[in-house]
Amino acid sequence: MTLKSVNVAAALGLACAVGIGAAVAEAPENLRIATVSPGSPWNILGVKVGDAMRQAHPGLRTSSVSIGGSVANIAAVSRDEAQMAWAVDSAVEEAWAGENRFPEQIRNIRLIGPFSAIPLQVQVRADSDIQTIADLGTSSIAVGGPGWATTDMNATVMATHGHDFDAINAGGGQVHLVGHADWPPMLQDRQVDAIMHWGGIPSGVTMSMVENPGIRVIGFEEDKIDEMMASDTFQRSYAIRMTLNEGLYEGIPDGGVSTLAYMSIALVNEDLDEDFVYQITERMFGGLIDEVYTDGVSGSLESVRAVAERSSVPFHPGAARFFAEQGLIVPTE
Repeated sequence: MTLKSVNVAAALGLACAVGIGAAVAEAPENLRIATVSPGSPWNILGVKVGDAMRQAHPGLRTSSVSIGGSVANIAAVSRDEAQMAWAVDSAVEEAWAGENRFPEQIRNIRLIGPFSAIPLQVQVRADSDIQTIADLGTSSIAVGGPGWATTDMNATVMATHGHDFDAINAGGGQVHLVGHADWPPMLQDRQVDAIMHWGGIPSGVTMSMVENPGIRVIGFEEDKIDEMMASDTFQRSYAIRMTLNEGLYEGIPDGGVSTLAYMSIALVNEDLDEDFVYQITERMFGGLIDEVYTDGVSGSLESVRAVAERSSVPFHPGAARFFAEQGLIVPTE
């Protein structure tokens, strides 16, 4: 049961509620959404949310900006340098606990909810000899930017397969700490053999590489997925198993591939107006997420319930009010 199906039954009631909320919500002067590089699904959704809220509040200034990944995004919201942010689920948990890259607990953030299931797609050139994850141990691989939570995840993935980053660099391979924009030209020019890509289905970056030079996706053995999900890195996440079926995009082999996915989390500063956050939540889960993510998991009520059951971080009261109207109670403290 998805939020889309629930909204069919509640459409009139929600429309009235949103209309009332738009009249009384105290909008900030600026809605700065910390996302990631332009052209990525994260950034595209940020732009759509900004556009929708600007229509509801003429005069509101909005932007979807790349600050530096989940850690920087969360920090920006905590300092009110951004009013809203997208982040990897494990990074949100670490921020709340004051662990890993967060020297102190960040307790003035609140959840709106998970907006996408982001699977790991190991993409190699279509003409590559690489057949398994183990083959990457002596390869040149792009794993994400420095400081990215997904880069830490990729380090765990490779360590699970017996190849930590230092060993790859020492053993004839090379680990490139570069972001999305660099991946297509590096793969085209054979500067890298593989991309470890946590991204939407499909992302603009993926489609660029499908077109040139052509790619093939490598899956994971089930026991390795078990091992990865049991690791400290993914225990801090709301990780789920996911199958990438053939036909999602060119390069996924017949029969599909097995992988794992984390949840992308939308969060805001705790002081953001309740009615304003309600409106954001209604627009995101009432259609904007579906316009960007078509995997059947992203934006579903089930994904919100899964996060609500495991998250240490409370939901914002505005988001909680929206989900309560859908029959789902989420924690606010």
